[in-house]
Amino acid sequence: MASTSIVIAFFVFVALAFATRPPEPGQRLERCDTPACRGFAQLLAASVDTAKEPCDNFYRFVCGKRKSSHSVYEEQLSYFFEDLATVLRDTRALTDEQTVSGKAASLYASCESVLVGGNEDLDGFREVLRGAQLVWPMLDIAPDLLATTFRIKKHFDITSLLKITRLARAARTYSEAWQFLLEPGDIFGLTRRRNVAHANSKFYSVVVSAVAGPNASAEPPLSYNDIAGIEEDLLDAVTPLFSKKPVESPWTDIGNLSVMMPYFGEQRWRDFFANHFGASDGTVVINVTNVDYVSAYDNLTQKWNESTMVWCTSWLAVAEMAPYMSKNIALHRFIDEATVDSAPRHCLELSERILGAAVFSSFVNKTFVVEVVEDIRRATVALLAPFQDKNVKSAWLVSPSVYEVVNASEFFWMLQQVDAYQRELDASLVDRNGTDSIARNWVSAVRLRDRIVDGGAFFVRTAYLEDVYEESSYSFFSSRSSSIRLPLYASMLPIYEYGLTEGIKLGTLGVLFAQAVFMALLARIGPDNTSASNDRLRCFSGPSGNGTYSREYDRAVPLEMLEEFLERVLPSTRGSQLDLPPRFEETQTFFLSMCYLLCNPDVGGAKFERACNEAVRHSRLFSKAFNCSLGTNMNPPDKCEFF
Repeated sequence: MASTSIVIAFFVFVALAFATRPPEPGQRLERCDTPACRGFAQLLAASVDTAKEPCDNFYRFVCGKRKSSHSVYEEQLSYFFEDLATVLRDTRALTDEQTVSGKAASLYASCESVLVGGNEDLDGFREVLRGAQLVWPMLDIAPDLLATTFRIKKHFDITSLLKITRLARAARTYSEAWQFLLEPGDIFGLTRRRNVAHANSKFYSVVVSAVAGPNASAEPPLSYNDIAGIEEDLLDAVTPLFSKKPVESPWTDIGNLSVMMPYFGEQRWRDFFANHFGASDGTVVINVTNVDYVSAYDNLTQKWNESTMVWCTSWLAVAEMAPYMSKNIALHRFIDEATVDSAPRHCLELSERILGAAVFSSFVNKTFVVEVVEDIRRATVALLAPFQDKNVKSAWLVSPSVYEVVNASEFFWMLQQVDAYQRELDASLVDRNGTDSIARNWVSAVRLRDRIVDGGAFFVRTAYLEDVYEESSYSFFSSRSSSIRLPLYASMLPIYEYGLTEGIKLGTLGVLFAQAVFMALLARIGPDNTSASNDRLRCFSGPSGNGTYSREYDRAVPLEMLEEFLERVLPSTRGSQLDLPPRFEETQTFFLSMCYLLCNPDVGGAKFERACNEAVRHSRLFSKAFNCSLGTNMNPPDKCEFF
C-alpha cells in the first residue's frame, strides 16, 4: 500500500509540474481537455513504446506496447457493435415500436433473447412457416415451385435458388408495364465454397427434429446423404458459370421466358404473374440477368422433380432462419459457447439485412450531433483545396480534377438523409403490435419494408455490418461505386467526438480522407496516364522498388497530399504539445495518430507495419518532426513522390 501511494504521489507531482510549467514565448499549447481527446491520448499512451527509436522503425515505436491480441480496427469494431446494440436496446425501451427504429430494436431484442438468453422460439417459427404454407420437413403433396419461391421471398426475404423481384415504380423503364427481375438466387454466390446447402449431418438432424416438433414420428423424406448428393448436382451445374460472362436477356416476355425454362411452360408463368402480382400477361416484361443460370435451374428441376425442388428450397430457407430460433441450433451453425460475444453481431447483421439503414438511425442521431458533423465537414472540405493544388502542380496528372472526383456534399449524404429518411419510414408504419417472438418480428419487419417499397417511399438497403466485419482497415472509399462516402459505421473510429486537436483529426480523419480521394483519383486516371501512375506507384512498393504496391493500406501518397497543408495548419514551434502524457508536439501527434490506426499485433500485421513505415520513410515532414538524421531507416536520402 505504501509503494502504491508513492507511485501515485509521483504521477501527481509530474502532472502538476507539467500543468504549471508556463509555455515558452511564442508557443501555443494545444489543450487536450475534452473526454474525446483525453480518451484518444490514453489509447496512444497504451500503445507507444518510447524505449524504441522512432527513426529506426516507427511502427514498432507507435505500436510496441500494444498488448491486445486484436488490431486497433478489430477492437474499435467490437466497441461499435456493443454501442450499436446498446442504442437499440435503449430505443426499444423508449419507443415500444412506435417508430421504424423501434421495430428494428424489437427485431434485435428478440434475436438476442434467443442467442444470448436461450429463450427458444420454435413454436413461433412453426407458426410463420405454416403462414407461408410450408409443410417442411414433410413433402408437399401439391408442389408448386414458383409459388413456394414467391412465398418464401414474401414472408422471409430469402431467395436461395431463384430471385424473382418486381421492380418498384421508380425503377421502371416503362410505367405501363409490369417489370420484373429474374436472377440467380443468393446461393449462387455461395457455391464457391463447399457445403452450400448449409448442411452437415449434425446440423441437419438437429434442425429437422426441432422444426418437426416433439410429436413428430416419421423420418424426413430426404436424408442427409440425399442433401449432399443434391448439393453436388448444384455445384456441377453452377460452377462452370463462374468463368463465363453472364448472358443477359432484358425485357423478355413470358413466351420467350418459357423457351428458356421449358419445364414450367408458358401457362404456368402467366398464372404465376397473375396470381401473385395481379399482372396481366400482355404487360409483363422480365429482365433475365443470367440466361445460363435459369436454364441450369430449369434442368435441375426436371432432374430432381418438382416435389424435391420445393423441399430443398424450403430447407434452404429453414436452414437460414432456424439458428435464430434456437440457441441449440445456433451452436451447430454460427456461434460457439461464447454467445454473449458473438451473438450481437449476428443479430445486428440480421436486423440490417431486413431493415437496412433504419437499424442505424437512432445510433447516428446520437453519435453524429451537429457539432461533430460540422467539425468533420470543416476538416474534410478544407482539404480539397490543397489536394487540388497538388494535383494541378503535377507535370503529368492534369486531370481529373479533385473537385470532379469528390462531391463534398455527397460525402455527408447518408448523414443528411437520416432524419428525412426516418420520418418517411415512420409515416409508413402501420403494424405497431409488439412481440417477443423473433419469428413474428422477422415476418413483420419484412412486411413493413415491402410496404414501404411498394408505396414508393425512400428505403436504403445496406450491408455495412457485413462489410466492416470482412474488412481489416478503415476506409471511406467504396470500390463498388468508386465513390467517397462517410458511412454510418464511421463512428467506430475513436475520434468522432467534438474537441480533438488538429494533429489527431488530421492524422486520423485527414489521412483516411486523403487516402479515399487518392483511390478515387486512381480509379479515374485515363489510359494516357496509366503507365505514368504505375511507374510512380512502383517506387512506393518497398526500399528496392520491386515489391507489390497495395492501394488498400497505402498511406504514403496521402501523406504527400497533406504535408504542405500540415505545415500551414499545425504549430511550427517545438513546444506545442498535447497537454496530456505522452507529451508530443502536434506534428508528432499527427504521425502517431496516422500509424496508430494500423496497429495490428497479429502475425498478419506485417502489411500494416509496412504501410506505416513506407509512408513516413517518404515524408519530408516526418524526419523534421522526429529529428531523424539523413540515412536512418525512416529518413532515406532517396524519397518517392507521386505528384
